[in-house]
Amino acid sequence: MNPILRLTLTATVALPVLAFGADCASIKADKARLACYDTGAATEKPSTSNKAATPTAKTAFRSGFWTVDQSINAMTDKKSCVALYKGDWNIQGGLRYFFISMRGRGGVKYYTVRINDEPAQGQQRATESESDLGSLILEPYFDQLYDGKRLRVQIGTIIGGMLGEDIDLKGFRESVDFIRENCPK
Repeated sequence: MNPILRLTLTATVALPVLAFGADCASIKADKARLACYDTGAATEKPSTSNKAATPTAKTAFRSGFWTVDQSINAMTDKKSCVALYKGDWNIQGGLRYFFISMRGRGGVKYYTVRINDEPAQGQQRATESESDLGSLILEPYFDQLYDGKRLRVQIGTIIGGMLGEDIDLKGFRESVDFIRENCPK
């Protein structure tokens, strides 16, 4: 797997954080903005991570069951975008990737993919990268997903369970198109 994609996936799976500060930053009046931050700080549980280094995301686009969350990298000031299914960080896509996180849900041992009403693909053993990340990396299916209507996945977990995902792809194509046009490569 591309090392940059792997790093991006690792960071995205590990940091699905939407901080309260994103809403406060949009307030123009100084006193009101400070009051917003104070309220958020008083109600938010203490964290061991440094929030200043964690990007906050805002929803920049919606289509069907998909949203595009956009954040600004604190180090480079570049836009970063990700398409989320029903706002869930566990199911996301981008310019040429689509993945489903199974972290905290048993990991990935093997899986079967079915796109639209076509026959299911044969059962596949998770790659080393998929096992390490605890995520299905459906990059080989990207073109079919981009043009598709429905994705069903049956997942055999490392801990011996079976889980399924039934994902409506309505809005995925439009979300990817938005990312292509509005976020740097």
